[in-house]
Amino acid sequence: MALNRVAADGGGLRARATLVLIVNPGATRVDGSTVREVVRALRQSWELEVRCTEGPGHAVALARESARGGADVVAALGGDGTVNEVANGLAGSETAMCCLSGGRTNSFARTIGSPANPARAAEALNSRRRVGVVDVGIVGGRRFLGVSAIGPLATASGDLSRRRRLAGSAAAGYFAAATLATAAVEFLGGATELRISANGQSLQAVAGVVQNAAPATWIGRRPLHVCDTAGLGSGTLAAAFLGRGVLRDLPSLTARAVWGRRGAVLCHPHVQAVPSTACLQVRSSSGEPFAVEADGELLGRFEEVEYQMRPAALRVLTGGASEACF
Repeated sequence: MALNRVAADGGGLRARATLVLIVNPGATRVDGSTVREVVRALRQSWELEVRCTEGPGHAVALARESARGGADVVAALGGDGTVNEVANGLAGSETAMCCLSGGRTNSFARTIGSPANPARAAEALNSRRRVGVVDVGIVGGRRFLGVSAIGPLATASGDLSRRRRLAGSAAAGYFAAATLATAAVEFLGGATELRISANGQSLQAVAGVVQNAAPATWIGRRPLHVCDTAGLGSGTLAAAFLGRGVLRDLPSLTARAVWGRRGAVLCHPHVQAVPSTACLQVRSSSGEPFAVEADGELLGRFEEVEYQMRPAALRVLTGGASEACF
């Protein structure tokens, strides 16, 4: 899927530019053979340095260090969590990011059209050096590229990421069912009531998603459509909120997201949409903290968070998207 109205920043990269490859050895599809193939491909036309992460948050530090050291590009070989960390380390710098799909979902890599095979993606970078820019969302001081979930949906998304890391190659249907079960438990326990402020309006809700990119994510190869007004070059965020915590709403919402047409989730009678906003606040009505997730990683529980948009904050290099994407 191509980038959605990504702004052009006007340039390519010089020959034999420097590239730092950040490898997450714990990612689902990263093994010694994959790393060797990627390194072999990149060394054909890049001044290459390889760095491996040692735990959560390490990719942020490695990417930031690489940018300060003058690297032209930092490539993330890992899943969406690794990509998110690299983006957090690079946003606002002159160093470009690229994605080499090494996780299960690889949501951002798919969105920008990067080849699914990491070695092929690396080979494509040897001949394609056009750089574009994408928007970045921020919540609780954390940058995100795709989607951030709130309330029971955040807990379910965080649980989904944990199950993926533990279960290896289990089927996508299993993950969908497990996520739905986690959300159901949260709703049964009594979801925290939320007050959302955006564009001068106030909404009441129990759960929601805020998107910087569309689709929200994938279950297997199937895109999940929620807020399709979102886009990596739109300059705004898009959001959808569930107004009540009734268990029977979950199966129909899941079916609409997975199998329904575009816009089906927003047509649900208890879903309220914020199709475009640069800033959005979420507060607990009772003072009870609620869960917040970004790009598949659970950030914690908060009584209040603010979402902001940073247009054209991250430079991106891809070997998969068409020229029209930039």
